[in-house]
Amino acid sequence: MDAFDDPGWDGAEAVGDPLSVLPTLFHRLWCGDLRLDLSVPLGDGSVIGCAVSHG
Repeated sequence: MDAFDDPGWDGAEAVGDPLSVLPTLFHRLWCGDLRLDLSVPLGDGSVIGCAVSHG
């Protein structure tokens, strides 16, 4: 979750190989731990961040 303190896709790359990390990222989105603007298509321009402060 710390990797997404600064919103963006860079968090996935910071944790490791994006192909290995993306399933967990999508799971965290589904569970509501991460947030993203769904009014725009999911892609490189999407901004992903923490839904709440996890201090």
